[in-house]
Amino acid sequence: MSILIEDVLASEPDSFVKVYGYAYGMIAAVTLANRFSGVMLMIVTSNMDANNEFEISVGDIDKALDIREPKTRTKALNILRLSKLVEIIYDNRTSRYRIRVNTKAYLRGTKKRKPNKNKTFCEDLDFDILDSKGFIKQSAIDGYKVHDSRKANSGGAV
Repeated sequence: MSILIEDVLASEPDSFVKVYGYAYGMIAAVTLANRFSGVMLMIVTSNMDANNEFEISVGDIDKALDIREPKTRTKALNILRLSKLVEIIYDNRTSRYRIRVNTKAYLRGTKKRKPNKNKTFCEDLDFDILDSKGFIKQSAIDGYKVHDSRKANSGGAV
């Protein structure tokens, strides 16, 4: 997957991506914390549909960003999740990510059409992860888990 100038020129002439000012600090912090997160955010926001969604395969992400290790991709995606700039849904059957961009940070639209607000991801950004200088706290990155770890019962049958 690559973003070509022909694709940009062929896009809707009256379409736009609105970036809300209060989100700039979080966007900068994410990009500084992990360059892959920042580039991934740019790819997603430039290709998202009217409902702020973009679907991409694992292979396309790895190819576009020249990622050789799965943990590199996972860390980049986790930083995006942690900030709440995006919501990411992974489909194990197809190895594809559906990435929903937060409408409190970005908004895709046209002069004639507005997104369906009922179908979009809309949560407050998590500014608590930033330190006093505006960087993402390393403890927040290290402590982030997509899912709580599941522990098996050590006792007998339940």
